[in-house]
Amino acid sequence: MNKKNGSILCFLVALVLVCVTSANAAFTGIYDVSLWTVDITTGSNGSLDISGAPASVTFTSANGGLDAGFPANVDFTITAVEAGPVSFHWEYTPDITGSDSDMFFFLINGGLETVSLGGLSGSQSGDFTRAILVGDVFGFRQATIDRDFGFAVTTVSMFSAPVPPGLPPVILPPPPPFVPVPEPATLGLMGIGLLGLIRGSFQRKK
Repeated sequence: MNKKNGSILCFLVALVLVCVTSANAAFTGIYDVSLWTVDITTGSNGSLDISGAPASVTFTSANGGLDAGFPANVDFTITAVEAGPVSFHWEYTPDITGSDSDMFFFLINGGLETVSLGGLSGSQSGDFTRAILVGDVFGFRQATIDRDFGFAVTTVSMFSAPVPPGLPPVILPPPPPFVPVPEPATLGLMGIGLLGLIRGSFQRKK
């Protein structure tokens, strides 16, 4: 490789590194939960719990009510401002009849992509990744086809989505280090040692 071609290659590599899309970690920055649209079927009691944000959000399907037997949805969507991969971890618990009636989906421009699996009776979990484009409306749907036999609950965490070049990603700080609490026996020994020090100090003063 001659010097000229080497310089061109270095320039191209640098250009790619500058233009590469970074990713936002968790529901922060341009993906803060306050910027998403929540759409819950009118008259249903499905819900979205954002108290765990920015680390997680939790969906609960509708159940019972005057419209029991009819479908209902809990949608949580946002418009992409950059192209790239969307990924998240999910944990799903079905109602008492299993996962067929209350499914969890990834929404993309009104279309549905299955996340939770049908035909299962126990809890499920996994990781989901999907590429999106600028202008795509994407998000999540906790659905129910019958509003009956209990609630299904899905928690989404470890959410990551693309942000425009030059916009620094927001990353959650690590949790504080674990500080063990002394056991009662240890506290007792510490107390005995402290009393000994006080007693020795008092005797020296006398």
